[in-house]
Amino acid sequence: MSYIYPLFVIILISTVYTTFLAFNLIPQINAVNSEDTGNYFYTPSEEELYGVLVSFHLMFFMLMSCFVLASTSSPGYIPRETSEDRKRWVDGDFEISDRDDNQVKEIIQNTDANLTDKNVISWLKSIVILERKKQYGYYRHCSACNLYKPDRTHHCRICDRCILRMDHHCPWISNCVGHRNYKFFLLLLFYAIASLCFILGGMARRLVYAFRPIVSPLILTVRTND
Repeated sequence: MSYIYPLFVIILISTVYTTFLAFNLIPQINAVNSEDTGNYFYTPSEEELYGVLVSFHLMFFMLMSCFVLASTSSPGYIPRETSEDRKRWVDGDFEISDRDDNQVKEIIQNTDANLTDKNVISWLKSIVILERKKQYGYYRHCSACNLYKPDRTHHCRICDRCILRMDHHCPWISNCVGHRNYKFFLLLLFYAIASLCFILGGMARRLVYAFRPIVSPLILTVRTND
């Protein structure tokens, strides 16, 4: 059932796209060279119309691209446990070997250490670095995943995974918002708001012209009564 909300979003965006294109842009493009447009039909210039057409499709493309990327990109999962990980959990603590601990201390204390050396970089990437601890000194541990939890990592009960820098689980994209797709989610919100403002702005003048047959007699009546 997780696909229902994204499907609803796709249908909604498609409806708005079709409505704006079929009932606003295309009729105005067809009416550019027509003289019988009526007194209450706003017809912009041909250059303005094609500028709006290109801008609208560009914004719509960016909106859909960000939606797809936010929905399909990994939010930043903690790697699944291995048999070696299970062996290293002891009484809720993650034991780091004394050899690794001593080597880290040597690198920190040695001001002349070459941190750009490929061997040093490869070794640093291979060890587990944990920062935050619980109240009693134990490292943070996810009982559901049986994994250590770095800072700002939270377990999503819907995805059943631990997510780096988890913000929330968004049902509209059927995905968690985390470290790896946070940018796509923010861009999705930006282009959604920008597209809405663009569509409202693109239809505003025509909407004003469309209501003139109703508004003009009312204004005339008020002036006559005065």
